[in-house]
Amino acid sequence: MNISPRIISTSYGDIYSITAGMPGQPLILAVHGSGPKNSADFYAYLLQDYLIRVSYLEKFYVVSIDCPGYGRSGGSKEAVKTFPLQLFK
Repeated sequence: MNISPRIISTSYGDIYSITAGMPGQPLILAVHGSGPKNSADFYAYLLQDYLIRVSYLEKFYVVSIDCPGYGRSGGSKEAVKTFPLQLFK
């Protein structure tokens, strides 16, 4: 599991992410805000659980990213709600 790499978005700058698996495998993408039930810590445990329980059966590349303005990612919370596709450019 790779914790705390940055995804650099041309629209939003640095975005905090957690990844597990190998690039090139089918992608599971979790885009989340931050709160008591969906913080980056929750997704870190989820990815760790995937590595322990599932990764030997099915190979995926799992990426969890904080939306801008949430968690460790800077920026405006409203921007990604208004223009969500810009996040991936």
